[in-house]
Amino acid sequence: IKTGDISILGLRYSDTSTSNISSVNMDIRYPVKTVWRINPRMRVDYRDNSNNDSTQWIAAPSLRVDYRWRKRYRFELEAGGEWSTQELATDTEDTSSYFVSIGYRADF
Repeated sequence: IKTGDISILGLRYSDTSTSNISSVNMDIRYPVKTVWRINPRMRVDYRDNSNNDSTQWIAAPSLRVDYRWRKRYRFELEAGGEWSTQELATDTEDTSSYFVSIGYRADF
């Protein structure tokens, strides 16, 4: 879309002793100005759990904003969440969690 942008699409399948997991993720890094970059991400998982005969959908979106200062320093703010629905034999369990992270990086 613009010089310097990156788009990543990932597919993953895991076959473990307790579950099979199919996952799709998308990661986009988009420069807004020379020093600002936005980074939306999305991950969707489908789990087939053999330990309790349940299935589970998980959606995990997030957004990171990155500010580069003097080519050596970066300040980051990231916020996101995770929503899950698990179909058990006799019930459905919905969970959600949220996070905010603030940090910096210094290149030496």
